[in-house]
Amino acid sequence: MADKNAPNEPYSIFLLSVETGEKRKLTSPPHSYFGDRSPQFSPDGKTIAFDRSSALYTDEIYLLSMTSDGKVLGEPRRLNLGERSILGLDWTADGRGIVFSSNQPGAANLWIAPVSGGMAEPLAIASENAVLPSVARAGNRLVYERQLLDLNIWRIPGPNSSDRKSPPSRFIASTQLDSEPQFSPDGMKIAFGSSRSGTYEVWACDREGRNPVQLTYLNGISGSPRWSPDSRWIAFDGGQADDIDIYIISVHGGPPRRLTSGRCKNARPSWSKDGRWIYFGSNRSGDWQIWKQPAEGGAAVQVTKSGGEQAIESADGKFVYWAKRDVTGIWRVPVEGGAESQALNVSTESLWALTDQGIYFFDLEQPTGFALKFYSFVTGKTTLLRQFPKGTRIDTLSTALTVSPDGRWILYPQFDQAGSDLRLVENFR
Repeated sequence: MADKNAPNEPYSIFLLSVETGEKRKLTSPPHSYFGDRSPQFSPDGKTIAFDRSSALYTDEIYLLSMTSDGKVLGEPRRLNLGERSILGLDWTADGRGIVFSSNQPGAANLWIAPVSGGMAEPLAIASENAVLPSVARAGNRLVYERQLLDLNIWRIPGPNSSDRKSPPSRFIASTQLDSEPQFSPDGMKIAFGSSRSGTYEVWACDREGRNPVQLTYLNGISGSPRWSPDSRWIAFDGGQADDIDIYIISVHGGPPRRLTSGRCKNARPSWSKDGRWIYFGSNRSGDWQIWKQPAEGGAAVQVTKSGGEQAIESADGKFVYWAKRDVTGIWRVPVEGGAESQALNVSTESLWALTDQGIYFFDLEQPTGFALKFYSFVTGKTTLLRQFPKGTRIDTLSTALTVSPDGRWILYPQFDQAGSDLRLVENFR
């Protein structure tokens, strides 16, 4: 089972005795990691396969050998498959392979990798969004979950709207995933992420959600778009799951320019108010911190010391606000450096937007459903803007909240369909 001894620890694999209830810790992932999960015993019971996650879309499969009485034999061994998103795994019946779900390069599909080492190969199963595979120990059968997800961008009236009580309306939609909307500073365009072309790429449309144009063609994972102050450029993170970097592309499209490099993860960029710097989260120091790098290229500078993944500079250019991974609250630090302090104690990581007047955010811990709230810099008070019906499903993993520059509209992503089927495959190998 996956569990943790303390809230601030990463998840580890534990062995639980059915007879005595004794729980024994088997793995110890790095403290900066999300942790270990999805443990599966091999058919002979001598090895555990599990997923070790360092960050979003960065998982690896490990194998842990054990004695018959449950004692660990050495350190876990990593299958050299490259970092990717792992969405469930299981052993083949003969114990020679691992079947797993991965969304590399786009929609989730099933793969198989030899335990002895070697390249993973896709399973010849005609199904997208295939996750959580389970292999029968006899009969050569495989069952998996086929997810049915439709994520679209919705719009509600903003604080300066003449009719703030109008109901939400679906704004940018397709039969695929549409998320991560961001208004341009001049209010004329909207950048967003979409998988409508087959892989998740950065798109742009006009301010009314019309005339969508695909900007990136990296055929991997491209997202988290953020506009430059002059609305001419978009910074985004992209690449394959084991090679995520920060890129800059013109609003008119064309070849993107790669800003970061090296064997590390760089994600969720944003621009300084003068357009000279790009802020982003990176694990280049061994754990996730906020860094900044000149937009024209050059050496990166570390901004935070206590952790961070998504940062935005204040309108007056004096502070950097940011959220941490798996830690409650929004934090801030002076642009020139100094003491880090918590600006707002709320349960949110990505669902917030910084404006001149304050911080808009989704409160995730409402028993009656999601609530959109506003924290005012002037009054220091938090007010409720809209209570969403219970059962509303918001995309909580992306940079998913934006307010138009004139304050008339707010955009956010919502799951309009979120279900699944079970599929059975006979003679899958």
